[in-house]
Amino acid sequence: MTKLDTSKVKDKKAFLGALTTQVREEAQKICKEFQGGSLIDIGCGNGLFFAAIGNLKNTTFFGLDYSFELLKEAEAIFKDNGFESAYLVKGNGFELPFGKQVFDGVYFLNTLLNLENRDAAEKMLLNLMNISRDTLVFDFRNRKNPYISTKYAIHNLSKTFWTKAYTQEEIEEILAKGGFKIKTLVPIGAKILPFAYLVEAERN
Repeated sequence: MTKLDTSKVKDKKAFLGALTTQVREEAQKICKEFQGGSLIDIGCGNGLFFAAIGNLKNTTFFGLDYSFELLKEAEAIFKDNGFESAYLVKGNGFELPFGKQVFDGVYFLNTLLNLENRDAAEKMLLNLMNISRDTLVFDFRNRKNPYISTKYAIHNLSKTFWTKAYTQEEIEEILAKGGFKIKTLVPIGAKILPFAYLVEAERN
């Protein structure tokens, strides 16, 4: 595999941390099995996920993010890594400008943890299930890991953005409301008490 050129990544602490990178790498393994169709990365940021995936045959890529600056950064990263580009849309995941079941695969990586509470997480995931025909891939930080739960609780006392962790049971309850179930659950960081999980969910 060709090494990803990350020289244009401006905020390396946010986008190239060990945990966020491992989440993307595990999601890439799932994505590379895709047989063709439409994929969207919600909260695509600077496009690192698609740039690492590369140009999949018979696949159309879409990316949505609220930050115009990150979308511009994505274009530069795509160019540096020989990725043919995606249709990039400036938008809000809570107000998606798409109809029902329009994408074959929906990806939502390293973003759920920054939503304020479970209600916000549920609203977001239901929106994503609504636009997916078959597959939703996302990650959540594991509240049962004492390091993660303590770190996030302390962080929320002093920072200007949220960090939120969940249990597998909570995630399963939300997915069930949207008619989805977990197909694959990948532990991130450790086998026992993982820091996070990557979820490949499918429509019932």
